Amino acid sequence: LYTLYGYTSTGKTTLALQITEAMASVHEYWVRVFSYEQPCRRIAATLLSAGASVNVHRLMSAGELPTDDQWATLRMVRARHAPLNYDIVEENVDAAGIFARCCRWRSKLGERGCVLVDYIQNLPPVSGITEDVPRINESMRWLQRCARDLGLLVLAISQINRVGGTSERPPRLTDALGGVAIESRSDCVAAGYRPHIMEPCPTDGFDAIAEWKTRQLKTQVHLLKDKYGPKGMAELTFNPAGMRFE
Repeated sequence: LYTLYGYTSTGKTTLALQITEAMASVHEYWVRVFSYEQPCRRIAATLLSAGASVNVHRLMSAGELPTDDQWATLRMVRARHAPLNYDIVEENVDAAGIFARCCRWRSKLGERGCVLVDYIQNLPPVSGITEDVPRINESMRWLQRCARDLGLLVLAISQINRVGGTSERPPRLTDALGGVAIESRSDCVAAGYRPHIMEPCPTDGFDAIAEWKTRQLKTQVHLLKDKYGPKGMAELTFNPAGMRFE
């Protein structure tokens, strides 16, 4: 059970989708995405953008159509994705419901499965539990069962708490919203951080502005907890044209 969290606009969902796409295409896992934050079409647009290096989100927002070359590339990506066992689940189910569905999928499709939940905090309450910390703890307990009892890879995206969300430092292990429950039940916890996001843009100098734009694309992923290996930090660069990390 892996949990990923970080400040707003650090690319948590995009990175998680990139990981799940690789699990399906490279490692031949079946993948199910439970999105409680973004509609299905935005998730699909992110996957298409990453595969084709075409910013589908920008085209959709601007009301523009792709060029002929972009259409050709997008069709190739769609054809490449078609045979993958990759689904976006459009049901507002709680974590116990996710576990029940995972039992069926594992029985039918095999144990090489990956489940993405975005966000933990948006999951409907299980058994009528409404207080934040007990509700998150119960949701994490069911996701933990998906990982441990069923042997699936579970990726859970978390929001950051109010104290951590106003800080200009890398997130800490206790900064996830509902931190104790998330920390104790996750096998691995990672946090995304854009170290230069608060830097003001230079007002003059073409080179200075270009360098600032390059720094804005830098993202750090801090592995804060790992039961199976060392902790540490990796630096990624976001490619806005392709909506993917490199």
